[in-house]
Amino acid sequence: SALDRLNVIIECKENFSVYDKLIESISANPAIIEYCKTKLSISVTPLLMALIEQGNADGSLQCEYPEETTLFILQGIEGAMPKIADLSDAERKRKMEAHKDIIFRVLGAKA
Repeated sequence: SALDRLNVIIECKENFSVYDKLIESISANPAIIEYCKTKLSISVTPLLMALIEQGNADGSLQCEYPEETTLFILQGIEGAMPKIADLSDAERKRKMEAHKDIIFRVLGAKA
């Protein structure tokens, strides 16, 4: 379903923030980190927008502004969790669950 796919994208987007711990040379270069984040957002934007539109069509979402909401969600994740890799597992899980809840509310997701 659109909601299941959306959940996967959100988790990938949030989990991708830990990539700076994977490769030492990347974590030492803020320009490379920013470049990777930008490329990821560019690639995810059309997919996320399509899923929101699919959810609107199948009735699982009620989002009046798919394009604007897509950008809001992606930028919100970037700004809200810049150092997720530095959090404990419990705190990271709590923050991710809170962000998913907020995103689904913004999208008018039906339970």
